[in-house]
Amino acid sequence: MEILSQAIATSSFSWIPSHLINTMPERNNLTGTIPEEVCYLTNLTSINVGHNALRGTIPTLIDKLVNLAYISFGQNQLSGAIPSTLDKLTMVKSLHLPGNQLNGTIPASIVFMTSLGSLTLSSNNMSGALPSYMGNLTSMYWLRLGNNRLSGTIPSALGKLAPVLYEIYLNDNRFSGTIPTELAMLSRTEVLKLENNFLTGPIPSELGLLTVAKWMDFSGNGLNGTVPDSLGRLQ
Repeated sequence: MEILSQAIATSSFSWIPSHLINTMPERNNLTGTIPEEVCYLTNLTSINVGHNALRGTIPTLIDKLVNLAYISFGQNQLSGAIPSTLDKLTMVKSLHLPGNQLNGTIPASIVFMTSLGSLTLSSNNMSGALPSYMGNLTSMYWLRLGNNRLSGTIPSALGKLAPVLYEIYLNDNRFSGTIPTELAMLSRTEVLKLENNFLTGPIPSELGLLTVAKWMDFSGNGLNGTVPDSLGRLQ
C-alpha cells in the first residue's frame, strides 16, 4: 500500500517492483492524478485507490493490465470518459467507479469484459442510453448505475441477466418509456430500484414473479394504473 501511495504522490513508478500484484492505498489523502506508468505494472491483479482525492482521467493505457480482476477508483474526483480500451480486460470481475465526475456514455468495449460480475458507476455524470448488449454480461450480479444522466428506455435484454443478478440500481436517471416485463425473468433479484426517472405506463404484474425481492422502488415516476395484486403477495 505504502509503495503505490508514494508513487502517486511523486508521480514516479520507476522504482516499484515489476512483480507487484496487489495495490490497495484506499482511504488515504492521496491527491494528484493517476500516472500512466501504473499501467506498466502488468502483473497487477487488483488496484484499489478508492476514497482519496485523485483527479484527472482514468489512464487510457489501462488495457495493458490484462491480469486485473478488480478495479476500484471510486469516491475520488476523476473526470472525463471511461476509456474505450477495456476490451482486453477480460479477467476483470469488478469495475468500481462510483462517486466521481465521470461523463460520456458507457463504452461499448464493456461487452468484451465477459467475466464482469459487478459494475458500479453510480453518482457520476454518465449520459446516453443503457446499451442492450449489457444483457450479454451473464456473469453480472451487481448492476449499479444510479444517480447519473442515463436516458432512453430500459432495455428488455436485461432480463437475460437472470442467472445471478441480485441487485439492479437504475434510480435517479432520465429513463423513459415503460418498465419492461422481461425484468420478471430476474428470478434471483433482491433489489430493483427504478425510482426518480421518467417511466410511464403501469407496473407490470409479472414482477410478482420476483419472489425473493426484498426492495422494489418505483417512486418519482409517471406510472399509472393500480398496484398489481401479485406484488402484494411478495414476502
